[in-house]
Amino acid sequence: MFLRNCWYVAAWDHEVADRLMPTRILGEDIVLFRRTDGVVAALEDACPHRKLPLSMGRIKGDTVECGYHGLTFDSTGTCTRVPGAEKIPHVACVRSYPIAERYGLLWIWMGEAAKADPDLIFAVDHWGDPAWGVNRGESMALDCNYLYMTDNLLDPSHVSWVHQSSFGGVQAMEDAPLETTVGVDGVTVWRWVVDAAPAPFYAPSSNSPAIATASSTTRCVTRPTRSSRRSSCRHAPAAKASRCTRTCSSWTVTIS
Repeated sequence: MFLRNCWYVAAWDHEVADRLMPTRILGEDIVLFRRTDGVVAALEDACPHRKLPLSMGRIKGDTVECGYHGLTFDSTGTCTRVPGAEKIPHVACVRSYPIAERYGLLWIWMGEAAKADPDLIFAVDHWGDPAWGVNRGESMALDCNYLYMTDNLLDPSHVSWVHQSSFGGVQAMEDAPLETTVGVDGVTVWRWVVDAAPAPFYAPSSNSPAIATASSTTRCVTRPTRSSRRSSCRHAPAAKASRCTRTCSSWTVTIS
């Protein structure tokens, strides 16, 4: 059983460009594609005629053409063409899914379309602010129950030993106490590491803004096949000439 009336991350935004992208979310096969106006659409990945995956077909303008008999579907899942037929059967349609593009990610609503409100996607503070840095990590597909990932992400105590070349590697982090905050739709485990250099993953690059060099926060979003990370400093002072001198580390698992 899955929670369906909530947003899931379907892909990175750059993964859906000029090709059909198949994916599976909550056990459902879905195909993603980008229309000519740049808007991303998501359809059930099965032609109703012979159930060939639409992802094996091709993009034709703002529509997807089935690679078997040429049935064509628009971004709403409506069949717009059946080669050789004068009338399109009303049953010739596929399910479409609401999509929201935010924070460099494509979010998909798997439940009742009428309840899909993009404002329900959690906010990433300071996203798009040039004074703040962004760390982009690759996604990982793990063949395990999501509860194991939840357990891992809510256990920052292992970071200093397992992730010394990325999230860990800071001596002061080993003895920093952990705090837990329980919210309405999630649990946050966090800690302050004060007056210490940032971990390698958050270390400033040569072209990073000076203001975003000394601290970071990591938020991890659970979903069946991918994980995404974003980082930002919560303590950057208003004066851009100054630097934040704290290092923070926190993991948030959102369970809607």
